[in-house]
Amino acid sequence: MTQRVQVLVDPLGANKRAAVAGPEQEKLDNARRNEQFHKQAALHARQDRRFATQENDSLRLQLAAVQQNFQASEDKHRRLHQLIDEGRRKMEEMHRDGANLQDLIVQDQDDLGKMAQQVAQARELQHERDAELAALCAQVQAQDDEVEHLRQRVRQSAAKKASSPIPKRRGRVSTELFNPGRPCLIELPLDPSPIPNRTHAEPSQPAMNPAITRFADALNMDPDVLSEFMAAMQLLNPENSRVTIGGGKRRGGEKHNNRKSEEKAAVAPNTAELVNKAHAMMRKTTYEMFGYEVATDFIFHVPATEEEVEAFAEDPSANITKWQFDFSEGYTGSAWNVAQMERLVAEAEKNDNRDQRYLQKGLIKREFLEYVVAEQLTRYRAEWNQLQPKWDVEKDRMETTAEAMARGQAILRYRRLSSKTINAQHDKYNHRLSTIKATIALKEEDDANNLPTWERMLELLKLLGPSGMSEEEEAAATHKGGAKMRAYKIKLCVWRVPVIVDYMRMVDAQTGHFQTLQTGTKPAPRIRSQDHGSRSIPKGLPEALYNKSWLKSLSTKELKEVKVSKQAFALFVAATERMRL
Repeated sequence: MTQRVQVLVDPLGANKRAAVAGPEQEKLDNARRNEQFHKQAALHARQDRRFATQENDSLRLQLAAVQQNFQASEDKHRRLHQLIDEGRRKMEEMHRDGANLQDLIVQDQDDLGKMAQQVAQARELQHERDAELAALCAQVQAQDDEVEHLRQRVRQSAAKKASSPIPKRRGRVSTELFNPGRPCLIELPLDPSPIPNRTHAEPSQPAMNPAITRFADALNMDPDVLSEFMAAMQLLNPENSRVTIGGGKRRGGEKHNNRKSEEKAAVAPNTAELVNKAHAMMRKTTYEMFGYEVATDFIFHVPATEEEVEAFAEDPSANITKWQFDFSEGYTGSAWNVAQMERLVAEAEKNDNRDQRYLQKGLIKREFLEYVVAEQLTRYRAEWNQLQPKWDVEKDRMETTAEAMARGQAILRYRRLSSKTINAQHDKYNHRLSTIKATIALKEEDDANNLPTWERMLELLKLLGPSGMSEEEEAAATHKGGAKMRAYKIKLCVWRVPVIVDYMRMVDAQTGHFQTLQTGTKPAPRIRSQDHGSRSIPKGLPEALYNKSWLKSLSTKELKEVKVSKQAFALFVAATERMRL
């Protein structure tokens, strides 16, 4: 058998040659090969482990970097959330501040609205006081004229030494001066028969009358003094068959006036605004009940007759159904007027219960309203008295109706000068009314085709009334041709349907056409502005005359106060050129 010689590689690099016989040698070779393989595998494993360790270190570094980046992102995210929360809080604060600011703005607007109302009420009250002052001045002048007239009559009576006995008359005497309350009226003979055996040159002495005696006993007076007083009253005023003592007001008594002022102050409201509310409440009620717009309308008031007043005074159970005042000499002590004033206060209380409820809340007392309506009655009577005929001292006779009307119109013109805004509306209304009436007269003469249109225009103007005219105020002067001209700014009537402006322009154009045919001062230019008028809105007009947008903007309460009439009134269309003459 051939011997095989196998060369083994020493791991340490030494070659050994050994001769191993057959299978053992193969085992040895296999073992050596396995050992060599395992050594190489171990070497590779160590290398792989070293590479894995390096890779793990690299991954650890990357993980640490990622963790750092993640932590930085978390911090940044946290800071962003903090900034977002802070911004949200600031926005909420800004929203709260905006809401508070909006509330303050609304409150300021309400305050401004109240202040504007107070200013308007103050202006209206000032106009009314100016008118009252003018009325009082006119009344004082009228009383001075009457006093002068009485003095002349007394002097004439003393000079003539009239021999005829004073005719007998019967009249009423009011005991209200001595017994406050409802007037108690009895019949007394004002002119008893003269005592016999007296010469006619001597003034007649009144005979004692049982009625005078009973009345004097009731008043705790001397009958002779009362009888002489009655005779003197009839001598001074023989044309008046009714003598009223007191009339609810003591004359010449400063203590009484002070007491009355103190009583009124005791029941007066706490603030001037409530006082103005009370006056406005009674004015509004009186105007509505009597169908007037302003106090000066009482100039044309038709008072109750003497028969009606006397019948009511004699029948305590009688009721008044008409809205009329008693404007006779004793009107302040008239039972008729007392009943009318009670009716007015009751109506004012009803209106207040549906509105602000000042009386129910105790802010305004009913007693104060009674004082207010009594004071207003004095003014209404003074207005009515302006157009009543008076004694003309220079002509030594009573005025005629035409003269009294002329004097009253002069007084009205004087008052218009003291109230520009209100009277500008009335003047504008009167000018337009005169223009339309003059145009209608000319159209009737020519039998023109557009006569019905102008008649319809007249109907529209009367429906609008003076309060339906636009307001004007003096604006900055304009320069025309080097000359300085006065100009007026026209304010908007937001409540009025816009087409009415076109109708009024037609009337004004016709007025301008008339003025071109005349000489004289031309009217000042009018500039239309966007300012709203401040005058009160006319009530009770047909719905067609109100601006629909304005009506929709009103609240239910405001719409109810406007009292829109259900009267049908169709607006018309007219060509401007054909409207003129």
